[in-house]
Amino acid sequence: MSVGTRLREERLRLKFTQPAFAGLAGATKSALVKWEKDDASPNALALIAFAEAGADVLYILTGRRTNSGPDLSLTQVDDTVAKSRLALLNPHRYAEPGENPDQTEERVIQHEIELLSLVLAYKDALGHPDLIEEAKSLIDIAGDRKKLIAFRAADHAQLRTKRKELKAHITSYVELLDAQPGDEAINLMAAIALDHNVPINKLVELAVELLADGANQTQSS
Repeated sequence: MSVGTRLREERLRLKFTQPAFAGLAGATKSALVKWEKDDASPNALALIAFAEAGADVLYILTGRRTNSGPDLSLTQVDDTVAKSRLALLNPHRYAEPGENPDQTEERVIQHEIELLSLVLAYKDALGHPDLIEEAKSLIDIAGDRKKLIAFRAADHAQLRTKRKELKAHITSYVELLDAQPGDEAINLMAAIALDHNVPINKLVELAVELLADGANQTQSS
């Protein structure tokens, strides 16, 4: 069963006509018809409006009822909040062709506010206070330019500290090896370990293998 079919099912369950249900989201009947036929999808603000009218938004999106017990919904929402945090920290990763940086940032911020607002609209079903508080905090930060700048600065400072710690760890590790990568390689390994959560020992093993391969190629030539 598709999202559009479940949306129609919820509308009928709540006994709304198409014009009335569309009106909840400030949309037209023709827009709702497209949503119910899966020719388009309702945005976060529309889903919030439907949730406030009593629709089971989790069911519409995933096919799983809110009262069906523990499921993947919490993990999915946690992932949504984490992705929103990253998008607010670096919106320019999501630039679209023809946009200038200001347009990209404005679009991304608005999009993340809508998604996080949907999380808050669903807070009673989630029952996860830490996640709800983080969503509230991110919405507050996104709506205040000074807070957003401070948020990004704090994150950058934290990343610099972590990268230095990882570099020191890698350096102490490779000092015990016969073949040692240079400072530039160590910096790169620290960045990879931080950005992609790759274990340091795996990165060092790879570096040693590459150094050994390079030495063998030099000897054979």
